[in-house]
Amino acid sequence: MKKRSDYQHKLNNKGMTLVEVLVAIIILSVIGISFLRSFSYASQYNMKAKEKHQALVLAQSLMEGIKAYDMSVVDTQFSNSVTNADFKLYRLANVGGDDVVRSSDGFGKYKLDKVKYNGSTYTVLIEASRSAASGDVVVSGNIGSLNSASEYRDAFFVEPFEDEQTDVLKTVWNHLLSCDTTRGGAYPGVIDHLVPSGTSEDLAFLSNETMLKNLITVTEREMQIDIQETAASSSVNVTVIYKITLADYTYTDSTSGTDFTIPHDIPTVPPEVIFTYTCYDNSTTKPQGVDLDDIYIYYYPAYSTDATGGSHSWLYCGADKITIDNGSANNKNVFLIKQRMPGYTGTIQATKLKPAELSYQPIINRTGVGMVTLYSNLKKRLDLSDDYSATYTAIGFPDGYVHHTLWFENKDKTLVYDVKISIYDGSELIYTLNGSTNAK
Repeated sequence: MKKRSDYQHKLNNKGMTLVEVLVAIIILSVIGISFLRSFSYASQYNMKAKEKHQALVLAQSLMEGIKAYDMSVVDTQFSNSVTNADFKLYRLANVGGDDVVRSSDGFGKYKLDKVKYNGSTYTVLIEASRSAASGDVVVSGNIGSLNSASEYRDAFFVEPFEDEQTDVLKTVWNHLLSCDTTRGGAYPGVIDHLVPSGTSEDLAFLSNETMLKNLITVTEREMQIDIQETAASSSVNVTVIYKITLADYTYTDSTSGTDFTIPHDIPTVPPEVIFTYTCYDNSTTKPQGVDLDDIYIYYYPAYSTDATGGSHSWLYCGADKITIDNGSANNKNVFLIKQRMPGYTGTIQATKLKPAELSYQPIINRTGVGMVTLYSNLKKRLDLSDDYSATYTAIGFPDGYVHHTLWFENKDKTLVYDVKISIYDGSELIYTLNGSTNAK
């Protein structure tokens, strides 16, 4: 007689049913399809990555070609026909003259069709625009040549001298108006005297500029260049400080006919007028590997004698100081370029600018933990009567860290242009590369 356990053993080894086999096939099919899709996606991703890398290399090649030339040369080359053998930016299969589109200032968008590269065909759009970071630097004399400047890696400061002049005068103007009894001051009729009935304060300010200039003495102008670098960002800030004193101001109250004198030492007038400018901050680009390289400072001298024939004579002062504080642990190149104001020619140049340049002796002081290599035209006489005869004092610069002639060239204008290169496969944008170049 067979035991019950023998029957149970046979039942447990009967194999898989048809339903179980079908379920297993379905499960394997789902898994297989998923794997196939993964392989397909991976293949597509690799193809996209390869195409993007190829577009990157093409864009970099074009960018390097553009940087090798002034923008005017680039524009000329794009103007030429497909048969032009001198097109050196890149050996392209087709450079169509009809594809060149220009903006009103002579530079603009340049389109290249049917660019063959490593077996693929692309459309390239090159866009050049004037950089807002550097603006126009236009002077009637010599200025520095920026051979490889980039707004992404270099700091630019162009002193807004005319704006500073106006703001210093307005500081004193507002001080005088605040002395009126109607504005909390102790002197009656100041506003009635300075601002005639029916005239706005803005117009009255313009008509009183000469009077204001005669009240002001600038004892010192100091420019502070602050360079800071951390692991997260680099920054360059420029602070311009005008230290001023005022003469007493005497006027007649139109109501009482009484003469009043506003003394020069009323505490509401600031002894310093301060301007602060941020000219570089790479907090958004440093994580992408963009570091601060060089600093370019274009400034106007504060002479110790009148160099202007009266138009800016109130701004000449006893001392012109420039302090470069390098808070970075790295050595920084600072290009310090003094500029001559437009129109300083002829009689003014001979009778005013020449003696002012002869007596101009600024003090350049380096502070901070990092070293600074100074490139300047400080020894260059802006009146152009005699080269390299001016003098100045440099403090904190060891031997070999001050240069005058190696970089200097005669230029009327220096501009930095933003350049954007976009690579298309048909209508699909593959890659965009941003950079900058110079137009001298």
